[in-house]
Amino acid sequence: MNSLTHKQAIKLIHRRLDGLLKENQVLLLDEHLHSCETCNSYAAEMGLLPVYLQNEFHARWDKNSGPSQKVIQHVTRKARNIPVINRISSGVKLFAGAMALIVLGISINFVVSQLQSTAPVTNATETVDSLSFPDNGLVAFVSEENGNADIYTMRANGSGRTNLTHNAAYDGTPFWSPDGKRIAFESDRTGFVQIFVMNADGSGVFQVTDGETDHKFDNLNPWSPDGSRLLFTEKTPNNDKWLLSSIDVSGQNKTQLTNVPNIYSAPSWSLDGQHVAYIIIERVGNRDMARIHVVDANGNGDTNVTNILPEDEDLYSWNYSWTREGNILFIAGRVSWENNNGKFAYYEAALDGATLAEIAKTSTPLVDYWDGTMFVRGFENTLTWLRPDGTYSEFKPYEKCQKGIETQSRSSYSKRSSNGYLLFAAGCPNGDVWLYWSNPKGTTTRPLFESPVATTEGGLNEIYWSPDGGYAAITISSAGKTSLYIVDIREALKAPLALPEPTVLGRNDIAYNIAWQPKP
Repeated sequence: MNSLTHKQAIKLIHRRLDGLLKENQVLLLDEHLHSCETCNSYAAEMGLLPVYLQNEFHARWDKNSGPSQKVIQHVTRKARNIPVINRISSGVKLFAGAMALIVLGISINFVVSQLQSTAPVTNATETVDSLSFPDNGLVAFVSEENGNADIYTMRANGSGRTNLTHNAAYDGTPFWSPDGKRIAFESDRTGFVQIFVMNADGSGVFQVTDGETDHKFDNLNPWSPDGSRLLFTEKTPNNDKWLLSSIDVSGQNKTQLTNVPNIYSAPSWSLDGQHVAYIIIERVGNRDMARIHVVDANGNGDTNVTNILPEDEDLYSWNYSWTREGNILFIAGRVSWENNNGKFAYYEAALDGATLAEIAKTSTPLVDYWDGTMFVRGFENTLTWLRPDGTYSEFKPYEKCQKGIETQSRSSYSKRSSNGYLLFAAGCPNGDVWLYWSNPKGTTTRPLFESPVATTEGGLNEIYWSPDGGYAAITISSAGKTSLYIVDIREALKAPLALPEPTVLGRNDIAYNIAWQPKP
């Protein structure tokens, strides 16, 4: 299991920028980033700072035949606006902010080639009143209220909370089967971490894997589309690396999908269940880069589908998705130190690794792409929706932050639902977290709450949309505890809600690994 804390991961991220990590530290950090989306986003943001720094100094030098005499004062004054992910020591935050905000001199270059629709078409003028949200099922999550990790379920309104595992061992990482009738999870009740399956009510617990080694899931759903098989990684003997495999939920027909022990991240099934994709770190040129590989369901035909991605572009936020046609969609960004200009692009890769289509690109961090609309993080902490018809919308989520706090950094995070709606959070320097909703095109933006969620040495961890986009489960940490908030999006869009009390989870008040039950 991953032994790094968030604080340790942040230190290693900074050391990696300086080229000071040892091989074992690289592996530990890589494993942590694959399981922590917040830290991974922060790492991506930090990796881009050298590009921004070089861009600005080149621009100033070319224009003025020398560096600006006021650059240091300008950078120091603007350093408070850097959108980093986690709160770290004030000195490091100020320096990181100074470098990143030099990017104020770069203008957004919006270049869209032939835009291809890869998501359901949504009317850009759709109003909130026209939204329709069906009822939702149960929420599964992990809580430590009994002093150890157990798996619970409850209804979206917080009622019916039930401990499904009742075991003194670690039980975690629940994933619902596609039909919503079973839950796959990890447990070390037999001495090693193994994969188990149980019914939705906690009955019929069955051990799927065995052997004297640890097995684990990643952060993507391990169930095959037909619910017959599970993806998992298995730790190799006397090694911190793993192998990727699949297995029938009956425990039969284990298939090894990779042959070389490595860190295999974000494995997922294609929509037809015929292929499996995963992310690994590879040496590209003189740098370690994240690349996407695909094998067939029997482990054959290992192909790097990002093979022709430019050497200086890395996966951004480590996200990818499958198309109905079986291709891979992902965002990549230019992060190499030697480049003079930033670039972020949305790509579609064919499974043969020979075709890579650039669907859209921008010179500022491309956070998300939906049906032709790019969602980018711009200057002065501005979020921008760039639409294919040339129109755009801007939003400044930090305007509600407490004034006068200038030496601490701010954070941001976003998550899109399956039907295109977007939730994003703005973390203020004093620890307040404001939450917002927008429609797919960014033409309508609403706050969820009348007031922010106050945190102390913490912040937003993750957003989990319900299958239909009607609810969102949000985990926020404060003072060493992680609280769960479940928001009825329908009610929040009528008018901002009064800040709800977090779901009561017991004496430890810790919740994580949230999973919504699929609709049957």
